[in-house]
Amino acid sequence: MRALAFAACLVLPASPAARGADPAPTSGAAQAEIAAAEAQLAEETAAAIAAFRRFLDEHADSPEATAARFHLGSLIFEQARSQPPPHDLAAAAALLEQVVADVAAGRAGSFTQAAEAWFLLGWCRDGGDPAGAAAAWERVAALAPGTPLAASATFALGQQALDAGDWLSAATRFDAARGPDPAEPLWAQATYLAGWAHYEAAAYATAIERFSVLLPRDEPAAATLRGETVAFLALSLVGAAEQGASVEQRWAAVAALLPEVRRAEVRARLAELLDQLGRFDDAAAVRASEDRRRRRRR
Repeated sequence: MRALAFAACLVLPASPAARGADPAPTSGAAQAEIAAAEAQLAEETAAAIAAFRRFLDEHADSPEATAARFHLGSLIFEQARSQPPPHDLAAAAALLEQVVADVAAGRAGSFTQAAEAWFLLGWCRDGGDPAGAAAAWERVAALAPGTPLAASATFALGQQALDAGDWLSAATRFDAARGPDPAEPLWAQATYLAGWAHYEAAAYATAIERFSVLLPRDEPAAATLRGETVAFLALSLVGAAEQGASVEQRWAAVAALLPEVRRAEVRARLAELLDQLGRFDDAAAVRASEDRRRRRRR
């Protein structure tokens, strides 16, 4: 399976108050190079699609037809996803459904190919048939357990649950997708989203564990999420104190994080929670630090 298809699928949803850093400016020459490379890729994809279609027109009943349908469906999927939405994925879905039918009937193909087809079918169905998408991703986990593909499918199921506000299900999915190895591509994203889901479910102790294990990591994916990780770790620490955990211990941890909490809405939430805890001096200090930050920006 080509990595491009997976890269197109795995989209990290922003948190309710997420703010991405401004991208570095790109020179005109670099933009022209990128545009030329994208145009070349589009031409190559179109040529490959035409070649696979010719093959299937001439050899629809050959033993290689299932593999050709899979590659053609994957390419059409990539081509459609490269365009602005809405994406017309019906043609890709029809080919991929034929692939899984061929494998199930023992006509051709492999279980690996079927798992990859089911994964893409999940994304083909996700917009209009969430239940069908979930069923497809569940099939991936059954056909290829313990593989990066299964982790990606589980991650997608977590995204579905997150979008639906099913925090406990989302947390369970992301915890399963993250795995034990921080070197895995999904680990940072899944760990952050697991922490966020646990936070939304008011499972603050578990949220703290997830955010705390992510915070010291310096891999690019973890570094990109550092601002959000700090913010939600601080909120989780205060939330735990609100639930009866040691206030002094939790506030000491929050105070250490506060210089990195850059969003005004998070600082305001911290101040509100501190007021509720009766820590009025600490709440006033948080508000005063935000006032100082605003003055410096003027």
